[in-house]
Amino acid sequence: MNAYQETPKAVLDRLQTDHKKGLSSEEVLVRQARDGKNELREKKKKTWFQMFLDQFRDFLVIILLIAAVISIVTGIIGDEGLVDGLIILAIVLLNAFLGVTQEQRANNALA
Repeated sequence: MNAYQETPKAVLDRLQTDHKKGLSSEEVLVRQARDGKNELREKKKKTWFQMFLDQFRDFLVIILLIAAVISIVTGIIGDEGLVDGLIILAIVLLNAFLGVTQEQRANNALA
């Protein structure tokens, strides 16, 4: 059962403490050694490069990258030019930069 579902007396009994005195300093040290400090773990922040690479995990972006590579290869082989493939690649890169910018702004707004 979760502590929020129990009565205050049941929680105090289970934790072996008193609501007026709390824990003694010695008991605090014993419990910290056993259970660790009562602190939340901080998540590691993503680097800019990790956020940039995450932008390329989307299925549609992968398809666009494949289309850009195919267009560039056929442009080289068939002497049709590289313009279409380079435009697709430029749009995908611009989209990735915009995605990282939005993610950084969202993270800063939450901080």
